[in-house]
Amino acid sequence: MEFEQDSKSFRSESISDARHNEMARNNGPLMEPVSNCDRSIVNGDLSRSLNIAKVIFLSGVIMIHCDPSRLYTGNHADVLNFFKSLYPLLSLCVPGFFIISGYLFFFNVEHFDFYTYKDKMQSRLHSLLIPYLLWCTFYGISRYFKSKYLGFDGDGIVVDGSFSIVGFIKGYWATPDGYPMGFVMWFIRNLLVFQLLSPVIYFLGKNYVLAVVFLILPLLGVDMKGAEFFLFGSMLGIHKINLVKILKKHVIFLTFIFIVFTEMTYLLFSQFMPLVQYVGIFFVMALARICGERMKLLLQYINGNSNSFFFIYAVHGMYSTIIVKFCYNLLDCNEGGIFLGALCFLMSFLLNLMISTMFFVTLRHFMPNFLNILSGGRFKTYIV
Repeated sequence: MEFEQDSKSFRSESISDARHNEMARNNGPLMEPVSNCDRSIVNGDLSRSLNIAKVIFLSGVIMIHCDPSRLYTGNHADVLNFFKSLYPLLSLCVPGFFIISGYLFFFNVEHFDFYTYKDKMQSRLHSLLIPYLLWCTFYGISRYFKSKYLGFDGDGIVVDGSFSIVGFIKGYWATPDGYPMGFVMWFIRNLLVFQLLSPVIYFLGKNYVLAVVFLILPLLGVDMKGAEFFLFGSMLGIHKINLVKILKKHVIFLTFIFIVFTEMTYLLFSQFMPLVQYVGIFFVMALARICGERMKLLLQYINGNSNSFFFIYAVHGMYSTIIVKFCYNLLDCNEGGIFLGALCFLMSFLLNLMISTMFFVTLRHFMPNFLNILSGGRFKTYIV
């Protein structure tokens, strides 16, 4: 779920500063424009690892929305337990996006003054707010037709069979279930609020003691709506901590231990899951670094298409439920066990990813300017 901006090209050291910063603004959901002093950081292992981490987190978010377990009826404890075992790892994805967003919001900031704040807010007008409003509008229209003709809940937009303009307007912030009209856009909504409050976040993140006090609040049962993860990433960015240098040795073994620890924490001490989610970013970044070193073709493909990530994230929720129901009924999963459930899960994920990519490629070919607006200006520099 945002995804801030990213530096895309690591090939040329001679590009101009303006060109470099324009590339950074336009190409990946979780990155920020880059200054001269930060270029050596962004163009190294960190930037490559961040791009791969975004793919991992994006895939995880789509998978969350491809879970067919809620469709089962009757006694299917084995299937439900299987999907329950996946949740702890998938639950790292949204916090991971918040952490990276906070990290990259501040890591190229030496002095956070009024002018820095103003510039960042102005850039968010085009990269986040306008796409957020457009996508919510599309989701609201989609919800109206789904409710009228496909039997979906009206979600406050359709009341007693009629369109509700009041419900539609309220849906830009929250529908009755607490999400915006585009349920996947809750991440962007919250991120906009956190960035609007960035002076407070900066004040807290600058002081380790204050930051830790707020970071432990979720462990005490306080729901911070993701602000704790944005603060954690901000703290790392403010203090210029390189995420790929935390774990350098025995990464695979330590990751295995972390996975076991994550599963045990979820089952036995679920109140400590936020702590696991804080630490998870370092394992994902370490694995991403290894992938970048050993899978050059994959890295090249990801770097070449990172401007599609925001669009794919935003559009995939439009039909995720429909795809899951289609695969579930096609495979007759209710009469099967774990294998059919896992196959439905995988099919739903791949089908959703394929359809979302197809929409991106189609708009890129026929309506590139419109695609650029929907993608928050991340598209115009590179057309792959």
